Amino acid sequence: AVGGATNEPNNTDPVTVVPNSEPVDQTTVPAGSDTLDDSVPSTEVTLRIEAEDFSTQAGILVLANTAGDGENVGYIQNGDSTDYFFNVPDSGTYNVSFNAATLINGGTITLTQGGVAMASVDVPLTGGWQNWVTLETTATLNAGPATYRLEYSGGNGFLFNIDWFEISAVDSVSDGTTQSPIDSASAPAIARIEAEQFAAQSGIQSEVTSDVGGGENIGYINNGDSSDYIINVTNNGTYSVSFRVASLLFGGTITLTQGNVVLASVDVPVTGGWQNWVTVETTAILTAGPATYRLEYSGSGRHLFNVNWFELTAVDS
Repeated sequence: AVGGATNEPNNTDPVTVVPNSEPVDQTTVPAGSDTLDDSVPSTEVTLRIEAEDFSTQAGILVLANTAGDGENVGYIQNGDSTDYFFNVPDSGTYNVSFNAATLINGGTITLTQGGVAMASVDVPLTGGWQNWVTLETTATLNAGPATYRLEYSGGNGFLFNIDWFEISAVDSVSDGTTQSPIDSASAPAIARIEAEQFAAQSGIQSEVTSDVGGGENIGYINNGDSSDYIINVTNNGTYSVSFRVASLLFGGTITLTQGNVVLASVDVPVTGGWQNWVTVETTAILTAGPATYRLEYSGSGRHLFNVNWFELTAVDS
């Protein structure tokens, strides 16, 4: 590819994938029942997302939470971010709460979707990295599945830690019906991995994408190029693997490997443009545990195709 081979990590922390036989506590906020019981106030419809259960991240580390069970994200600096993929069942206004702590600097958390700021909240000094406070704001969210990003900003040095954030419905949708509950155990788990968030790569480059959601894609892919991703699969099982791809001229093949073992492959068709995106799917049997997975790219011709993201969805246990 143009510029030759490099090995620059964009994401060295694992992406966790949870099969649908387990409660989804990280990358997916699935829609619940079609209606909400009138006896349950909409403010009680709440989903808590653990901050460490990101689909992708830039710059942060995961730490043990000494103030309670589990983990939190920390070592957050200006410009870092974490992404979460979830489904909002109805358009409307939602409370968004963050559990945060900081010893020194504080800063700001901004919730974005597709590059658009939905809400922001300031994180004050709390007197310690494990002295937790809950901060609240509201956001108007659109119905449907999407990747949401938490963007972190502030001064120099480490800003704050985040343990979790919660989303809860606070009003009714425009047609006067009550919002559906956000039920974290009713749909398959999905982890969307942005292609540019590799742990290592050979031969490819990142560029701005015009695909839905914005951001970047990888491109300038030639035969023999590859990109690596650290993924933690919590249970053995069969997973649907989807790739978001585009190609003007040649197309080619994407092969998913782990430890030099081929797990799955899928052909990339010519789509009529470098930003004319289609989704191609295959399945793979994955083994529980954290591991480095490689996408190997092959085909004939120079510059085969672009890849925006890929998704892993549990289909059985």
